[in-house]
Amino acid sequence: MEYNYKNSVSAPASTVVLGELNLVIKKGDHERVVPYARITSVRLDCSQGLYQVFLAIDDQPELMISNRFYFSNGTFEDRSRTYATFVRVLHFHLKEKSHSQFRAGWSRARIQLTLGLALLVAVNAALMLALLNVSLLPGAWQPMAIVLLALGVAYLRIQPRLPRSYAPPEIPFQFLPA
Repeated sequence: MEYNYKNSVSAPASTVVLGELNLVIKKGDHERVVPYARITSVRLDCSQGLYQVFLAIDDQPELMISNRFYFSNGTFEDRSRTYATFVRVLHFHLKEKSHSQFRAGWSRARIQLTLGLALLVAVNAALMLALLNVSLLPGAWQPMAIVLLALGVAYLRIQPRLPRSYAPPEIPFQFLPA
């Protein structure tokens, strides 16, 4: 199976060919053959119609493959049907030919960024209320309440996206386009 994608306007158009024992990544004139056994982890992610699979290949940079093909004018073509088939066929090959870890959800960096932004917003809100001399709660309770509220909202956003392990035949449906 062959799948074409372009993750951004500035990224090169890429093709992944799924063979019997390995996958071939083509970017322009460059071609890289990766045996399935060298793929150490697979992570699925999705957000607002953007579906992505991240492949960790031994000690190489993570390969990101999305359901979109971006054009030079900034528009993109949604290739969800082909992407979903590609992900299923990839999992079929990997279940027998690799010892990959399979996870679905946000990356650790994205979770940390979300928590950091929530804390930044909470601290700014507490400082703003202090500067404006607005006191809704006595003493130190107000900043603590604001931080807890921000972290609670962040947790509600993060919780359904926490990484979860899965088996290759049981790809979580919410991480594949319908």
